[in-house]
Amino acid sequence: MQLKKTKNVKLGELIRCYHNRNNESSPVLRIEGHWLEDLGFHPGETVVITYSKDKLVIRPKLSRTEYNKLLKAGQK
Repeated sequence: MQLKKTKNVKLGELIRCYHNRNNESSPVLRIEGHWLEDLGFHPGETVVITYSKDKLVIRPKLSRTEYNKLLKAGQK
């Protein structure tokens, strides 16, 4: 069984300024580093973010061919 590693990342804040109404803010999550490439994430590629309460799962978006290979191998 492979150990899961963790990273602590602080959420930032994005403030949107509007001319004729109140400003709005929202949380921002920025992750970066060579460790992402080691995990299979590469610049310019699309990722899929699955979310539920208190949980985010980020994975590379697979092509149809890659997805079918994983299904055949019994992984998902």
